[in-house]
Amino acid sequence: FGNDLVLTPNTYLLNAATSFNGNLYLNALGNSNAVFVIQINGALSTSTFSRVVLMNGANANNIFWKVDRAASINDYSVFHGTLIVNNGALNLATGDSIYGRAFTTTGALSTAAMTILSPRVTCTTLPVTWLYFRANKVASNVELEWSTTAEVNHSFFTLEKSSNGVNFKTIATIDENTPNGSVKHVYSFTDLQPFSIAYYRIGQTDKDGTHSYYKTISVRMDGRDVFSANQFVQGSNILIQTSGAEPARGTIRLYNAQGIQVVTQPVMLNKEMNTYLIKTPNQKGIYFVNILSQGKIIYTSKVMVL
Repeated sequence: FGNDLVLTPNTYLLNAATSFNGNLYLNALGNSNAVFVIQINGALSTSTFSRVVLMNGANANNIFWKVDRAASINDYSVFHGTLIVNNGALNLATGDSIYGRAFTTTGALSTAAMTILSPRVTCTTLPVTWLYFRANKVASNVELEWSTTAEVNHSFFTLEKSSNGVNFKTIATIDENTPNGSVKHVYSFTDLQPFSIAYYRIGQTDKDGTHSYYKTISVRMDGRDVFSANQFVQGSNILIQTSGAEPARGTIRLYNAQGIQVVTQPVMLNKEMNTYLIKTPNQKGIYFVNILSQGKIIYTSKVMVL
């Protein structure tokens, strides 16, 4: 690993003990919010004078290393990111410079004459907890629905529409349901003039004027939905929040990194959350998800099981 390798934002798995030599370049491609996750299923050792080099806006706050076994960052190395060592000791040697944080779960931590610069972390309460945002065709209109909970210091929602998914215009602002609190809030808005292919995104604005977006969805008005998805791992399930495939009309397949199919199941849909459920396999690692509908692959992505 290293040896002037250049990585772009993604999740990477090294499935054995790893030796890090020379330089590793992390290229954020101009996106300061880009995230790098590097998981090493084994021990990590670096050469002397090894360096993690940040390029094009890469930020140490958004770089995460997880090492299963011991880690040794040898003399005069430069390391960026949050380093978590699981079930092993962590050794930071003479002259090392660490820009980030270093943790062990159970092993010893040893340091020599070295420098750590930890970024400041500010913890704030999220103003809105999102449950879903979805679109339904009703005759020649599009009905937009969304739901939230735990609205704290939230002021209003903004709905935006686009014909190309790039250039958006505001079509409505919706005030909060009162009072604020942890109860479930349900909202809706009907677009009476949708595009033939319409993209919608929703944002929310705090009482202090801070604005953030949740997600973008899309709808075709010619009878075919554009399939879209957000996925994450929760407990024993991979959850994929989607639109565009009918329940019991498709198949979900899960492949391991070697291309071997490990799970196949009919589409099961939780209608309340618009979410497909996939049982996670017992073995950790990177897996590839395919969802098929009417004989065609309508969604493919990868997911890491930790």
